[in-house]
Amino acid sequence: MNVEEIKCLLLEDEESSVRLLQQYLAQEPAGIYRLDVVGSLSAGLEKLALQKYDVILLDLFLEDSRGLDSFDKIFPAAPQVPIIIITNMDDEQAALKAIQDGAQDYILKSDLQGKLLARTIDYAIERKNHEKALKESENQKKAILNAIASRVYYLDSHFHIIWLNKAALEETGKPQQDVTGQKCYSICQGRETACADCPVTSAIESKASKRGIITVDSGKVLDVRAEPVLNKEGEFQGVVAVCRDITEEQKARETLDKLSTAIEQNPASVVITDQEGTVEYVNAQFTMATGYEFAEIIGKKISKIKSGYTDDDVYRDLWRTILAGEEWRGEIENKKKNGELFWEHITISPVKDKEGKITHFLSLHEDLTHRKEYESYLEVRENYDRLTGLPNEKLASDRIAQAIVRSRRGNQRTAVMRIDINQLEVVNNTFGESIGDELLMDVAGRLKNIVRGSDTVARFADDEFLIVLPDPETLTHITIVAKKVLDVFEKSFSLGGHDVFVTASIAITVYPDDGDTEDDLLQNIEKSMMRAKEQEANTFKFFSHEMNEQALERLKMESNFENVLEKNELLIYYQPVVDLRSLKVIGAEALLRWNNPELGMVYPDSFIPLAEDTGLIIPIGAWVFNGACAKLQEWQEHYGPDFKMFVNVSPKQFANNKIIEMINLSLNENAVAANSMNLDIKESLIMDSSPRATNILNQLSLMGIQLALDDFGTGFSALGNLKKIPFSIIRIDRSLIGSVTTDKASASISSAIIAMAHRLGFKVIAEGVETEDQLEFLKLNECDMAQGYYFSMPVSAANFTDNQIKK
Repeated sequence: MNVEEIKCLLLEDEESSVRLLQQYLAQEPAGIYRLDVVGSLSAGLEKLALQKYDVILLDLFLEDSRGLDSFDKIFPAAPQVPIIIITNMDDEQAALKAIQDGAQDYILKSDLQGKLLARTIDYAIERKNHEKALKESENQKKAILNAIASRVYYLDSHFHIIWLNKAALEETGKPQQDVTGQKCYSICQGRETACADCPVTSAIESKASKRGIITVDSGKVLDVRAEPVLNKEGEFQGVVAVCRDITEEQKARETLDKLSTAIEQNPASVVITDQEGTVEYVNAQFTMATGYEFAEIIGKKISKIKSGYTDDDVYRDLWRTILAGEEWRGEIENKKKNGELFWEHITISPVKDKEGKITHFLSLHEDLTHRKEYESYLEVRENYDRLTGLPNEKLASDRIAQAIVRSRRGNQRTAVMRIDINQLEVVNNTFGESIGDELLMDVAGRLKNIVRGSDTVARFADDEFLIVLPDPETLTHITIVAKKVLDVFEKSFSLGGHDVFVTASIAITVYPDDGDTEDDLLQNIEKSMMRAKEQEANTFKFFSHEMNEQALERLKMESNFENVLEKNELLIYYQPVVDLRSLKVIGAEALLRWNNPELGMVYPDSFIPLAEDTGLIIPIGAWVFNGACAKLQEWQEHYGPDFKMFVNVSPKQFANNKIIEMINLSLNENAVAANSMNLDIKESLIMDSSPRATNILNQLSLMGIQLALDDFGTGFSALGNLKKIPFSIIRIDRSLIGSVTTDKASASISSAIIAMAHRLGFKVIAEGVETEDQLEFLKLNECDMAQGYYFSMPVSAANFTDNQIKK
């Protein structure tokens, strides 16, 4: 043994025996055995209480103890220490009992020899250590098995229970001793014979591993695994059975199976995503609805099916709602893999863990395409005329009501125009109703081509059409539309191989001039129509006498405006632009005038809309720009090369790139530098412009043309508009300047515009300066430039001299 010293306690009261034992142990290498000797049991117990020994040598007959009683008293004091009985009592029964009770050996003194004692001590220690290790190992195994939640049974080959763990014992409700030796099936099932369908029975019969699911009489479902136990020789000894209660697990699995089946067979698409919207699961219906296979969508963002046509506000509301832990419902237009658009009603619910944290989102998608199509069909039947496809009387009335609401909110007008076809009955009687239907469809198509996208053309009755004009820019605009309608009926209609001419009568009412409600306008338009039909065909009549007069003036103006350029009736007047620091003239604004022999001097506000509607604004705009360039070249020789020219442009001039060609041509012909010319841009061009117009303005800026934002401070002026175009100048509208000395709000707005413009690097021109006080206000707020009657009214080029400028 690899032990430096073996401590031995000898309980012996005979001197001769003590000397003999000492002599035997002394024959071993010195220092291995240390022998403490006591002559009584009580002394031995005291020694054991004070120190530890590796072995106890015990004589059964001591001063204070006799026979096996000595062993019975010393063993409990040191149960872990091996005890060797050395005695003269030759009693086989006593020896057997001592060994059974825990003694390591029983030796008669007469048989004792020198080497035998040392070997006996060594073997006793080894056996005790081995027993201890085995017991510790067994205890560990039992502790492990007792810690297992499953039931563990050790059975012999006849189904007798040898041992069972804590979980199995608790299931029986009995103590270990009452269960050991019982048949397992009597304990588990209360039966008298083995269970034929139990894996334990199969394992014992086949002496092989078995596993299966059984349901016991109590209704519980057990997962049973039985493993055979073999001895060293490979002989079958029994089985270890592990039984796991899967009753709740089975119920959960069955519920999950039902849920999975329900989800897979759900007529709605089911999608599960993580918190970021990455798809983790979709059911079969989703792949059918979208065309995306399972592998194509898993791991991708659910936004893959977005159509791009649903408003961003919808998605912002969706994410705000579900991230707050609430359910969201709504309708979204999505896109299939093949690009086809479809509508879905979507319900999205947050999925939370035990702590209430959102981990996933579950969404149900119900295809609304067919419902939407049916709703659209019903809407068409209810709101649209079957013959022409135009809105019918019901929808037209609703459009009028909506337009009135918007006009009331924006303090604007709404015009309603009724067109009656005068000869429809004659056409029906002469050519047949099918030809009459063709006429109505042709009229509908022509009317739709002459109105804006925001206007409504409706079929109001058999031979009556209605046009709703929300927010017409001016009364002139209404008159222009009425004139275009009359032009529709100037041309013949090709019907069934016949060229047919028909006439129309037009009646017009305007909100709020002719009524506050839709009913008021329709009632008054009936009266106006009666008056229109009293006149000759192809005429229009306003309900208001005043508006009729204005319409006549418009028609008169339109008649005189024809060939205005060829008749040399257009003039360019100039108003000086003054530097407010030096009060010197640094430029001029070119202002168009129309001098007609019949109408006299007409100002732009009256005829520019007419020029835009007729398309004459393009050649007129080129004429003005070229004339201004020619005059600028002349005046730069007088006022210096820094003299600037400001020219107004119409949004209609930006319909194509020809404005760039026109400007380049005028600059080159007149030898004028691009940076000497300033274009005054109406804000409406920026608000309503197409990308083409924005691109043109950027190209002009790159050429060196200076851009000025006109009438800033009115309408929808906003800082955002200044970011779209590279402006260098801002014009403050005359309506603000006219009241800066009498109205605090106008003064505050004007000073704020000047300060803001300077911080952004813009120059500022104040329009409409008329008084000394207004001039002082502008100088105090460091405005850069100004123009107005205080300096000079617009004058002809011949009168544009220093003497005309008030300083």
